[in-house]
Amino acid sequence: MEGEQKKKVTKKIKEEPKLEDLEIDETKFTAVDESRQPVNIVFIGHVDAGKSTICGNILFYSGMVDQ
Repeated sequence: MEGEQKKKVTKKIKEEPKLEDLEIDETKFTAVDESRQPVNIVFIGHVDAGKSTICGNILFYSGMVDQ
């Protein structure tokens, strides 16, 4: 490769759309129940200890997972 000129490669990056420009279908959103307080839960444990499984089961059995 000695003696060969290295070509400069440039990649054009698409601009992300601005929030104002997006068309939002408001029928897909659910109203927020402001009578309930939000909860933050942290799962701490070793790798393969079942943290994701427990979190998924809590969401599933509490009815938070859509069909």
